[in-house]
Amino acid sequence: MLKMRLAVMFLLWMPGISALQAQNRCDLLSQRLDSLDSVVRRGSDVARREDIAVTRQLQTDIAQAACLKLLHQSDALLGRVYQQLGLMSAAEAAYFMAVEDARRLGDSLVVAYHLGTLGDLYTLEEQYERALLQHYEALRLEEAHGNNMSDIATSRQRIARVLIQTGRLEEAADYLNKALEAKRAAGDTTRLGVINILFADIYRRQGRYQEAVDNYLKDIPKRKSGNNYEGLIINYQGLAQTYVAWGQFEPAESYYLLALEAAQKINRKRRSGALWLELGELYATHRKDSLARNCFLEALAISNEVDSPTFQSRAGYQLAVLYAAEGRHEEAFRYLMQHLSLKDSLATRNAALRVEDLRAKTELMEKDKAIAVLDRENKKGRTWVRFLLVGLLVLGAFTTVLVGLYRSRNRAWLELKAEQDHIRRLLAEKEAMLQLVSRYESLRNQINPHFLFNSLNSLASLIEVDKNSAVHFTHRFARMYRSILELGDQSLIPLAQELELVKSYMYLQTMRFGDNLQLQLDIAQPETYCVPPFALQLLVENAIKHNIISDARPLAIRIYAPQDGLLRVENPLQPRQNESASTGIGLKNLNERYLLLCGRPIRHGQENGLFFVEIPLILES
Repeated sequence: MLKMRLAVMFLLWMPGISALQAQNRCDLLSQRLDSLDSVVRRGSDVARREDIAVTRQLQTDIAQAACLKLLHQSDALLGRVYQQLGLMSAAEAAYFMAVEDARRLGDSLVVAYHLGTLGDLYTLEEQYERALLQHYEALRLEEAHGNNMSDIATSRQRIARVLIQTGRLEEAADYLNKALEAKRAAGDTTRLGVINILFADIYRRQGRYQEAVDNYLKDIPKRKSGNNYEGLIINYQGLAQTYVAWGQFEPAESYYLLALEAAQKINRKRRSGALWLELGELYATHRKDSLARNCFLEALAISNEVDSPTFQSRAGYQLAVLYAAEGRHEEAFRYLMQHLSLKDSLATRNAALRVEDLRAKTELMEKDKAIAVLDRENKKGRTWVRFLLVGLLVLGAFTTVLVGLYRSRNRAWLELKAEQDHIRRLLAEKEAMLQLVSRYESLRNQINPHFLFNSLNSLASLIEVDKNSAVHFTHRFARMYRSILELGDQSLIPLAQELELVKSYMYLQTMRFGDNLQLQLDIAQPETYCVPPFALQLLVENAIKHNIISDARPLAIRIYAPQDGLLRVENPLQPRQNESASTGIGLKNLNERYLLLCGRPIRHGQENGLFFVEIPLILES
């Protein structure tokens, strides 16, 4: 009888002893993780290549010890090492693994933390739509599952930063004010400098330059005294961008150089590449072509080293414009083809990543449900073992527990099956929505090459006639194309903004055609409506492309609103001689974009010697 009691006690103690040993191993690994994290922190310290191998080995040890609560921390640490070294694709993969491991852990607030980190990475890479998705989800989780107002304030200011970059300034200011409210509610006075800088970004974009400068300068002494080079880079870059917009070359140049100096002190290569690119654009605007070329080449070299296709594409395009202006057409063409290839690759990659995000999220939902069910079953299993030991003495109690467990497992199985059916329906709906998004992006990506090659044809014909005008055309074209790149990610833009784009395009064309090309605008309250980006520019471009324009036969293009909610573009029908039949790709593209956006088609045809196109106007609300 005594031996049986000892055996039972041993069986009961064994799980506790094993759990204690496992906890000790996890405590030691946690100390190693904290030690490495203190070395690879933000600020004045810099990650080293050898830190990658050290962090990976630590990840392996944590996985082998089954310390599940430490896995997501090691993923995030590896992502930070990669990011400091400028290896952005590897950093993205590591942060994504941190999100997955946190989901498996079942801690929504930890998931929100890692989503915020991933969103910050997408913001750096100018993938603003993906950044907003991560930050919105992080804020939703924090508001639903926690009451830490400081974390909520951080998510709101992250959203504001992305909204500023996409030109949604009123929404950004609203999120910043809400972030300040959350900080006041939490009694948190830290990191207010970040909010100051974001307000400065808004002031700069609104043309309130002196207020922007004052906000950027406010925190520089504190950051200098603390050797906070990360913060100094942001302040100096913001000041430089403000003076660029203000039209003051010398202070803009000085602050870009200060920002580069700070970035090089802490070896932030990706930051350095972006700064070289912006400095080159400043020099190009002021016709300092030699300095601009050196900056773009430096930016391209760094972008190649850190694998940043976004900045590789921008640097390649700027070099193409410079070489075209200098008459070095072979080099210009090479860089232009590189720019277009990278842009197409980025569009394809972003679409693939969206698909992967959706699939991964759905798979994780299914896994989370299955894990939750298994966890309930394991808890019931441990209860069953205890009852089994006791049941050696009380057989009747054991039988009752066994029947209860069977019924509970059966209910859990039915619940899991119902949840899986629901997830499959959600997946089918989201796949259909994703196909519409991918189709719209494919249509939108046809626009830039169409405009670009037409403008290059205009440039080629102008070079043969007037080289000085060709150089001026190239610089104006570069500024306009930069605006086009900034608008390219938006589904709709205000009609007033589209009209400004059309005026810029007409300015370029009048350099070629002079007074033989006229534009008449007759539109009341353009700020009330929206249109797809480049809709009117495409119609004006088609009119110029397919009609004779000469002293004998000038071309007058009219844009007006014949009725509410409708816009009409018309021109005299005077087709070019011996022109091959038009493919109609531009009008077909525009029609399909309207069908996807609002379900209404465009209308075009001929009447009274005029060719016309009518497009629906979409209310801004």
